[in-house]
Amino acid sequence: MIKLLLSLSFLLSPVLHSATLNDLLSKYCYECHGIKEVEAEIDFQKLNDFKSLYLNYDVVKDSLINIEAREMPPKEVQISIDDRRELISHLKAVLAKIQSFASDDPGPSPARRLTAIEYDNSVEAVTGLQLNLSKNFPANGAGGEGFSNDYSVLTVTSLQFEKYFEAAQEISSYLSFELKGGFRFNTAKTELPPEKEFIKSQEIISASQKLKPIISEFTLKAFRFPQSHNEIERMTSDFLEDTNRFGLQMAARLFVIRCFVSAKFLFRFEEKAPNRRRVNGYELASRLSYFIWSTPPDLELRALAESGELLKKEVIIYEVERMLKDRRSRALADGFAAEWLKFGEIKSSESPDTEKFPFYNSQLADDMYEESALYFNYILKEDRSVFEIIDSDYTFINKKLADIYELQHYGSGFKKVSVKDKQRGGMLTQSSILTITSLPKRTSPIYRGNWVISTILGTPTPPPPANAGMLPEEPNKNKNESLKDLLSDHRNSPGCKGCHVKIDPPGFALENYDAIGRWREIYENGQPIDNVGEIDSRQVTGPEDLKKYLLQKRRLFLKNISQKMFGYALGRKIRANDLFSINQMVINLENHDNKIFALIATIALSNQFQFKRKDL
Repeated sequence: MIKLLLSLSFLLSPVLHSATLNDLLSKYCYECHGIKEVEAEIDFQKLNDFKSLYLNYDVVKDSLINIEAREMPPKEVQISIDDRRELISHLKAVLAKIQSFASDDPGPSPARRLTAIEYDNSVEAVTGLQLNLSKNFPANGAGGEGFSNDYSVLTVTSLQFEKYFEAAQEISSYLSFELKGGFRFNTAKTELPPEKEFIKSQEIISASQKLKPIISEFTLKAFRFPQSHNEIERMTSDFLEDTNRFGLQMAARLFVIRCFVSAKFLFRFEEKAPNRRRVNGYELASRLSYFIWSTPPDLELRALAESGELLKKEVIIYEVERMLKDRRSRALADGFAAEWLKFGEIKSSESPDTEKFPFYNSQLADDMYEESALYFNYILKEDRSVFEIIDSDYTFINKKLADIYELQHYGSGFKKVSVKDKQRGGMLTQSSILTITSLPKRTSPIYRGNWVISTILGTPTPPPPANAGMLPEEPNKNKNESLKDLLSDHRNSPGCKGCHVKIDPPGFALENYDAIGRWREIYENGQPIDNVGEIDSRQVTGPEDLKKYLLQKRRLFLKNISQKMFGYALGRKIRANDLFSINQMVINLENHDNKIFALIATIALSNQFQFKRKDL
């Protein structure tokens, strides 16, 4: 890779060192991003060669988006139409060259520790037990593209290992073992027999021959790839030694404990790559199963891995289709969608004020979460268009949500129901989203608008300045003031105005929904709801108009969902070498009616998913 960068740098020099580009950057960008200050931690003066641009491609990409959207340079900086067009042309040329030369690099794929969900699912896959042991583990943050499965946040501390050891002991307490039947995990804990069962010396050879296939099968399930002959011999020898010291049942427990605290179980290891190589069948099986199911490969995947059939393109496509139809694909809703769209926060974020919303409780929060998870899972299983995330004519509700939405509901539990108007349908009008983007006592057009532009369109604004000030948390009770009046001082301050022009309009378009997602026509102070925002020099009024606007930004949304799901699948931040694959995802989505299967299959067949290289 280093040689590649060095060999390519001279090819890009005409673009990177063009006098025209330097003049434009110096004239419009350096003052805020290099000479006097470094706003948003962006210093264009340091991005002066191919390597720096390659490693910071997201700065180039975001700059292009902001310049094309006329967000940058700021309005107080006058830029001519010709200069803007020239600057856009140069940035596109830089990005095109980065994509062209980086397309063969699969990027890093270091060993990644299991997440809490992956740990519990992996324990269940090996033992059949649903123990939910991860509830005792330290919480992880999010990294990369905003997901908790990013390798950069999945470290192991001494406290974490202590919890893993305790969990392994707990797992072993459900075990009973026989040389004929192997490891069996019971639904209730088992007591060690009062008398230790030893293997007689004359039976050692026979016991060893019986143990080897048992250990081989168990470790294949636990470690996700077959162990070498020498490893099986070593583990068998240790098992027999423990049997002679502690008895058969205790030896079995010690073996299970060692397996569940082994790095081979806790981490998703792959063989090292001397340069660049294709992953083997077992590695691909794990990549697929943890991506789509958050669990180890099942028997079918393991069999295809062993035979080598899994490496065939048509088999991969078939397996992706099979896996998405399986109930375990719900993991993409609970893992990917819940973190990308933020509705998972409904279970842990600050709750609505109990005086204003006395009926709100943890069960209602669970119901709100379930609507969003069922909705996304339906898109997956039925291979629907990804644009139904923005708008559709259906949703999933139970009796409690039917009351909030003022919809009819028959029977018990969750049902898929049709919606006749644009008040509902799509995920941005669901209570989970509308609640997490509100304050405890009132709605927040700022939070909601930021969710729309960041989460849906993938065009976030810089974080607020340190002196941005605090927003009022109480609803506006002045009968002569609107919510815009209440927020006007903050929104119009010089340090905040630039971002709020972009953030607030889509948020105000959702103002008909109160802080838990109920429809309303007036504020508490009697003022009519102000649901009008100006976006791209046009008025957007209410949720129906907002959905139409977002659907016109099709390319932005397709690029964003592709980047987010790719980052989730790879467990790392998107890099320059991923741009070509992301563009291919967008093309394949458009060529297949934007159906979500096309996105997931393209990821599974991508260079990054099929290959690995030596980490730099």
